Amino acid sequence: MQCETVKEENKITSEMSAWQDSATELLTASSDFDRMIEGLVIVVHKADDLRLRTLKKMVDMLTARQAVEFLVAAAELQYGVRLWGRNIDRPRVAV
Repeated sequence: MQCETVKEENKITSEMSAWQDSATELLTASSDFDRMIEGLVIVVHKADDLRLRTLKKMVDMLTARQAVEFLVAAAELQYGVRLWGRNIDRPRVAV
């Protein structure tokens, strides 16, 4: 599972890099902005899909109790990161 996930991560990273390279054209020349945004949306959807599939595979490998503990810990981590981000951004917004 890890090797498969890493391969897909690398593919998505390459696609994101290609999008970033083409996005720099927006700064240097007039380009099709809508097409660029559509490309970014596609890459983000692929990354979201990979995260969801990986999460499902992990949960399938765990016992019910382990899955619940894992999902609770993941939710707590996400909540903590959001709070941290808000605290970091708050001083910037006040300026």
